[in-house]
Amino acid sequence: MNTRFNIRLVLLFVAILGGCATLPPGSDFPKVTSSALAHPDKTRLGRQFDKRGRQHGGNSGFRIIPVGADGFLIRMQMINAAERTLDLQYYIFARTKLADCLPTLCWHAADRGVRVRLLIDDGETVAGDEQITALDAHPAVEIRIFNPLSYRGKTELFRNTEFMFNASRLDYRMHNKLLVVDNAIALIGGRNIGDQFFQIDPESQFADDDVFAAGPYRPAALYNLR
Repeated sequence: MNTRFNIRLVLLFVAILGGCATLPPGSDFPKVTSSALAHPDKTRLGRQFDKRGRQHGGNSGFRIIPVGADGFLIRMQMINAAERTLDLQYYIFARTKLADCLPTLCWHAADRGVRVRLLIDDGETVAGDEQITALDAHPAVEIRIFNPLSYRGKTELFRNTEFMFNASRLDYRMHNKLLVVDNAIALIGGRNIGDQFFQIDPESQFADDDVFAAGPYRPAALYNLR
């Protein structure tokens, strides 16, 4: 009995090590370069904040949002206001209770013609790929995974074992949090996507801040996704 268990354990580790040697299937899929919206001044938000910025000497405006529930509400408002582009970058993008509304709103935005781009770190996708697969099925949605694990399942043992044998790569994670609408307004800070970050989970809450930013259009602020 012990011999069979040991053999299976060895085979398991060999399989995991083999998977660690390469990136997940499809990682070499050709990626089309896409750029941020070139003329945000032609959108409603772009015109609105460009005008207000010029009224204040060309300065940008900022507002700190310390309350988690307010951070959720402003994300809803920003996504609903998108006309042309919606760009999101997060370390944790969890689909949980209230937070599950945000991927749904992104889908609705894509339905009305908004190009949605999501860059998400793979370190905390413990629930498995299905949490983003449904959103990725929309033709107007582009999803990129930062530094993906080879193992795509949910078993913590497999994930931890791969990390242990490939720590030099997998220890390099992306902790950025960013939401940009029509290249005209942005939300940055330390708040991830999840109920505990919006402080509505009675058992687990994290205190973070968001910063809302808007200002006059500056072409030099364009960025690319490769």
